[in-house]
This record gives sequence, C-alpha cells and structure tokens, in this order.
Amino acid sequence: LVLVYDMTTLQNQSNPIPIASLRTGNTPMQMAMTTDQKYLIVGNDNSQIANVFDLDGLVARPPLIFPAGHYPRTFGVASTDIFATARVVEGGPVLDHIHFDPNGGSVVTIPATLVAGPNRSIYENKLTSADGILASSPANDYLLLALPDGNVLEYDASVQTWVASRKDLAGLGGAYGVFSGNLFLAGPNLFDAALVPLGNPFPATDGTASGVAALNGAGLRTTATAASDPGLIQRIDLTNLNEYNATPMAEAPLTHGSLLTPPVGQI
Repeated sequence: LVLVYDMTTLQNQSNPIPIASLRTGNTPMQMAMTTDQKYLIVGNDNSQIANVFDLDGLVARPPLIFPAGHYPRTFGVASTDIFATARVVEGGPVLDHIHFDPNGGSVVTIPATLVAGPNRSIYENKLTSADGILASSPANDYLLLALPDGNVLEYDASVQTWVASRKDLAGLGGAYGVFSGNLFLAGPNLFDAALVPLGNPFPATDGTASGVAALNGAGLRTTATAASDPGLIQRIDLTNLNEYNATPMAEAPLTHGSLLTPPVGQI
C-alpha cells in the first residue's frame, strides 16, 4: 500500500490517519514522482508492472506494463526520460526505458545501449547487479546509477544519454542521492561531475547512512551507529563538503545491518 497523509491537518501525531490508501503490486520497492509532480510511480519486486497513481485525485491510473520477466525496482526521473532498474528472470538485470503516458499509452522498452535519445551510447545495457539504484537530481537534469560492485554512471538530460561511467571503489552500499549535476553521493562517498571520487568527508563515528535528501541549498543525511543507539540527522555543506548541525534523533533509523526482518518475498 501507499499511504497518503495531509501534513497540515495531522490531528494525532502519535497515530496520524492517512487520507488515502492506494494498492500497489507485489512487494513494492521504490516510488518516484514525475517532473510535474502529478503522478507517482511505484515499482514492485514481484510484479511485472509499476503502479501509477494520480496525486491530484489520489486514484490509480493504468499501470506500466514491463517486458515479460522484468520486475521494476528503482526509478530515475529526468526532465526528458524515465528509466527503471529491472530484475530479469532470464538474463541479467538491465535498465528499462519508460515512454510515460498517464492515460494508459505508456510503453516500456529495453534499449540496446544506455541511451534514450537519437544517439547511441557507448555503454551496453547490462547491469552487474539487480540491486543497483537510480536517483534523480532536484532539478531532474541528472541521474545517478550506482551498483554494488562500485560502478557509478551519470545521465545528462541535456544530451539524453549516459555520459560517464567509472569504477574506482571496490564496492558501494548505504544511502544515495544527487545534490546537483556536480555532486553525487553513494554510501559515504561523494563524486564530482565526472564521477571522480571526492573521498569520504564523514567521521566514522557517524555510523551507517540510512537516508539522504537535499533541502534549501544543503544536504541532509541520517545515520545510525547501532540499532539501540539514537540516530543522527545532519546537514551537509555542499560547497565545503563537510557536515554540520548534527542532531540526535529519538531512535536510530533502520539500516541494512539492523533490519532483522526477513524479506517478505512474493505474497
């Protein structure tokens, strides 16, 4: 389910009541908004569709039908294109390209190369892991594709293709996000516009990152040192690349190491 809340009229902070409950597919993985913020797309690890919801009317629209055996997981929404990482039953994981039409005319294709525009990319459309993630910049002009083996790729909407790829790290994991076309984050690692690693500016005492966002010209990051300790929420100076105003939270956010609930799998 997708639960929708009105943030201005929460009458009971300890038990807020959703104003809508929208049914997803099987085992939802990630959700993303279209650039006009009118539609919400939800991928499912055990359904070969992505759900589409009208955010004005809070109703379901026709779902995105993926190619046979493709299970959409995460989404990258650019101003020109929408991509999805897909777990594939027969064959390795790939990026699917979504030609979005909220009225039911959407088409999902499997590009031969990592490109949506008229020019073919130099990168073959084969991912090394189904656990890769996509993230969009706040202006929807750049996308980040990060893979657990350390590969990172960058999409530039101005030329409608994936323009850079590097593998400088042995592996990646944790929270991820795009602050701008000049600054990407995967786990504790920052990357510049050419995906060159800028290092890890965060103290080890912060623990494991759980969430990343951009707000009012700064970055935000939540971390946890242990499941039984209070977590931290901190700002990131996107110019000097250092954290500041770290504030304890009432409880630690969940991380891969502390989330003990076994995967639900197909229901």
